[in-house]
Amino acid sequence: MALSAQTGTLVPDVKIIPFPETRDDIFLPVGMTSSAFESLDASTQEQLLKSWVSEGRISEASSQKYKFMKDRAKYLQMHKNKITHKEDGRWSTRLPLIERGEIKRTTIPIVKRTEDDLIAAIIEHYKQVDVNPTLHDLYYERQRINVEKNNHQESTFTRNMSDFNRFFSDFGKRRILDIQPAEIKKFLVDKKQEANLTKRAYNRMTSVLNCVFGYAKALDIIDYSIGDIIKDAAYINNGFRDDKKSDEEMVFNEHETELLANYFLTNRTMYNLGLLLCIITGIRGGELSSLLRDECTSEYLDIHQTETSYKDAATGKNICTVRDAPKTQKGIRSAEIPADASWIVPRIKEMTPADSKWLFMTRTHKNGSLVRVRTEYFRKALYKACRAVGIPERGLHCLRRTFGSIVAEAGTVSAKTLSDQMGHTSISTTYRYYVKKHKSNEHMREELSKVEGLKNLTKLAEV
Repeated sequence: MALSAQTGTLVPDVKIIPFPETRDDIFLPVGMTSSAFESLDASTQEQLLKSWVSEGRISEASSQKYKFMKDRAKYLQMHKNKITHKEDGRWSTRLPLIERGEIKRTTIPIVKRTEDDLIAAIIEHYKQVDVNPTLHDLYYERQRINVEKNNHQESTFTRNMSDFNRFFSDFGKRRILDIQPAEIKKFLVDKKQEANLTKRAYNRMTSVLNCVFGYAKALDIIDYSIGDIIKDAAYINNGFRDDKKSDEEMVFNEHETELLANYFLTNRTMYNLGLLLCIITGIRGGELSSLLRDECTSEYLDIHQTETSYKDAATGKNICTVRDAPKTQKGIRSAEIPADASWIVPRIKEMTPADSKWLFMTRTHKNGSLVRVRTEYFRKALYKACRAVGIPERGLHCLRRTFGSIVAEAGTVSAKTLSDQMGHTSISTTYRYYVKKHKSNEHMREELSKVEGLKNLTKLAEV
């Protein structure tokens, strides 16, 4: 018994109803475990249950009991107020008001004769929330399912949620049943104009919409197709901001490359030698920071890992770690080092302890412990080098494109070798995105001037 703060009388102790278990293999057919079934999304589970009932693999009662048990745990977890067993044997609690799917702070009392009756009332009450979820909640739920089913990495989840917040900071707070199809179309048209979006950014925005409303349709929350709305909106104001960059912005030209190389060779820090490795091997920045010391020699770099960053869903903290798999399957490779550069890796190893796990390690200022050098520090080192030699700052990927352009222009390496060295799935990817104009205008003019076929066109024919 406890003393009531309101009446000063003794009342029964408050009892918090424990959340029941929702997993029970008895409701599933032979060959399907609870964990495997729970890894599926809601619409797939619904389809399977219907199929198993029609095939006689489980009874209709088992199907309904499974759904009840799952709903019971889900909705009881939403209930934050105390459940009290009263002196007269009845059960009571307070339920929050729910308006159009939104839980309010105001609560109302509810009393039932039995515990089961009260639990049933709580479940039915909170079902109202699922009737009209926000766009944000739908997208978050769909993305978490993708991560749990290993369809996405945590870094992909972080990037996708960042896209959602970028495009739908206000619109995403709205509840899906409150939005009319015409409003979606207007939002797309207005957003494209107001944000001055590029075609790529617009496509990413519509990809998010496809996911949200497609998921809502799979859950039978809506009955219309978002694809038709997006298609209609695309015909209105078709102009996009041009986001194409010139080759000069995407690579370091031959003069800039020479300036950077001389700077790296003059200032042989661990970071600068790492950047030099990027130029002469074409590896990615995330691959550079994930190189294992024992798997790097004077002749090659063994690549099968890459750095990845994401925001932890539970804590909200940014996590930077090394993923065992590279960006693509072709990313697992041996990046060869030119013979004249065979001294670089041994020199880097001299800068770190022999028992270091990673090729690039540094000591922290806090306690002097050895830690892996993250990609961001190589990026900062490149910015510093650019400022030092007086050229525009550019990112690590420019070093990778510069490598591709230098090798392709030389014409002495096959397209297949270049693509394999860079870890690309196809040769077309290499030449479409990574081979840019690297030579200076003066160099190009000099080479064109040596072409006999062109020189002859500007000479008078001898009579």
